Amino acid sequence: FVSLLCSMPTSWSLCYVLHAGTDEVDYSLYPNKEYQLAWLKLYLEESARCKGQLDVVPTAGEVERLYVEVNQFALASHMFWAIWAIIQAAYSEINFDYMGYAHVRFDEYLRRRDEFLALSSSP
Repeated sequence: FVSLLCSMPTSWSLCYVLHAGTDEVDYSLYPNKEYQLAWLKLYLEESARCKGQLDVVPTAGEVERLYVEVNQFALASHMFWAIWAIIQAAYSEINFDYMGYAHVRFDEYLRRRDEFLALSSSP
């Protein structure tokens, strides 16, 4: 299921962000680098296996490049959902603190922006 849900870097970043929850957001639950690298390595192995490439072992560089890409896409996810929540606050009839949610997502974007944009997968 995870490989279906998280089949692209944009989806992986969403999966990582969702570790923090949606009702009571706790970004301390965002997976650390060690966890992400292990997960991404397994994902790349399984992806190759699904393509019939049984002996593929991802290099550390391949895993690191994906780690960088996923975390930088997490920033886009924060910005997207912050903007979405602002729009919902103006138009939705659902009783939810959309502006509060927008604030949480934008704050996390700002908190992680410099860290994630500084990531580099250069050899």
